Amino acid sequence: MWLDPDRANTRTLVERVVAPNASIAPGWKNWVLDRMPYLFYRFPQEWKDAYNQRYESGATDWLRTRVIGKAIVREGRTVTRLDVVDGRVEATLSDRAKLRANHIVLATGYRVELDKLTMIHPSLRADIRTDLGIPVLNHEFGSSVPGLYFVGITSLRAFGPLYRFVAGCGATARRVAGCIARQRAGPSRMAAVPRFARGDAAHVG
Repeated sequence: MWLDPDRANTRTLVERVVAPNASIAPGWKNWVLDRMPYLFYRFPQEWKDAYNQRYESGATDWLRTRVIGKAIVREGRTVTRLDVVDGRVEATLSDRAKLRANHIVLATGYRVELDKLTMIHPSLRADIRTDLGIPVLNHEFGSSVPGLYFVGITSLRAFGPLYRFVAGCGATARRVAGCIARQRAGPSRMAAVPRFARGDAAHVG
C-alpha cells in the first residue's frame, strides 16, 4: 500500500477534518498516536498486541519512483523453498511460481528478541524481565533493571506503532529524559528542571 504524496501544507480544510495531518500519515488514528503518544501504554496488552498486528502504515510516496518500473513486486506471497539449480538460487513462492537469482537478500524486518542482543552481557540480560522475548517496560520506557531503558522498535509492543518511526523520537526523548532528570535531581530540585525534560508534553513536534 502506497501513501499519497506529502501534501501536509496544501490540504484543504475538508481533507484535514476527514483525515487530520499527523507525523506518520494523515488520519485520525495516527493523529491520536501523534498527539497523545503515551495513551497507548495504558491499554491491556492483549488489545495492544492485536492493534499492533493489524496496524498498516503503507510505503512512503518518495519510494514509489525508485520501485515502480524498476523492481518486480510480488505482494501477498511468501518464499516456501530455496534450492540451488545450475549454480543459481531458485526460490519457490507460495503461488508455486519459481524465480532464479544470483543472490537472495532476506529483508525480513525486525523481530525483537532480547537474547539476540548479544551486546548486552548475559548476566544483565538475565535480570531483564521479558514477555515473548521482549523487554517489559514501565510507563517511562524503563526495564526491570533500574536505569536501563529500551526505545524504538523494542518499545513498540508497550507504546504502540508511533515508535516504529522517527516521529516517535521526540516523545521518547522527553519521557526518558524526564525520568533521568528526576532521578538525578531529587524531589527538592525538580522545580529547576525544564518542563520539556519532565516528559509532560503530549504532542510530538
